[in-house]
Amino acid sequence: MVLENREIDITCSIGVSLFPHDAKDTAVLLKNADAAVRRAKDLGRNNVQFFTAELNARMSDRLSLQSMMRRALEREEFELYYQPKVNLADGRLSGVEALLRWNSPDRGMVPPVEFIPTLETSGLIIDVGKWIMKRAASQYVEWRSRIPQPPRIAVNISQLQLAQKNFTAIVEEIVKSHGDKSDCGLDLEITESLIMRDIDANVSKLKAIRDMGVHISIDDFGTGHSSLSYLTQLPVNALKIDRSFITHMAGSSESLTIVLVIISLAHSLKHKVIAEGIDDAAQMDLLRQYGCDEAQGYLIGHPMPAGEFEAWYIRWSSSQKPDKTRGV
Repeated sequence: MVLENREIDITCSIGVSLFPHDAKDTAVLLKNADAAVRRAKDLGRNNVQFFTAELNARMSDRLSLQSMMRRALEREEFELYYQPKVNLADGRLSGVEALLRWNSPDRGMVPPVEFIPTLETSGLIIDVGKWIMKRAASQYVEWRSRIPQPPRIAVNISQLQLAQKNFTAIVEEIVKSHGDKSDCGLDLEITESLIMRDIDANVSKLKAIRDMGVHISIDDFGTGHSSLSYLTQLPVNALKIDRSFITHMAGSSESLTIVLVIISLAHSLKHKVIAEGIDDAAQMDLLRQYGCDEAQGYLIGHPMPAGEFEAWYIRWSSSQKPDKTRGV
């Protein structure tokens, strides 16, 4: 259609439930149609989905999972695991990434792939994300009393969190209650595509947050659609190369070229470069050779609980050759 001399293309997602096969009253019929349209959106939008018994079971499972996760937050069933990052120049620990884990009394350790998407779609990520930042800040305070030069802790920020109007105030409250302005110990990792969704508002938020002593990293860099002009304005400390480029770097000249370009670009802008997904020594050697600053991956260490991480740190620090990175 044409609106004010501009041509607008409109797509449509449709969910269908049938009377009396799917339901015999209006309320249930509409609920089932709503479940079907949600499925249409999950499948990429602009398509038609009919309500089915399988869809009903999936919807029931999702609602049950949401209820369980609400109780999990109240009962402190969530915990943070920490995956180390090391400096490629000297092998020293440079930081950790905090990763959410759910130890359910009913289901045991629930894989993140099973519950993280539901946290996002249900909006529970708002409360859980705030808990993650608070817990990470508290952990940094604990480590500061026991570990020389404690590692900064990076946490991932979701779309819903960053979109909150009071997100800056939430971070400020956590910083003030868990540390001082010069050493709060927190890094925020935000994906490239997420920052670009509302670039002007996000730049303003991130500048205020960095002024609090919080470091900002762009996660999964290279997979989004950043404007280079905006990249010079972003108040970030580091670019984190997406693991897909690291995985294919040794066997793909295209991936290697992208890695080299990101390293050069970051250093030109005076940002650090972090490579994630390091699984073998060949990747590590290449990244060290081309000047990447930090590395993270299973070759260095798996995500681990705080106590296990401290034991890992002691072993790593006492290594006679810390620059010869090896798996733990």
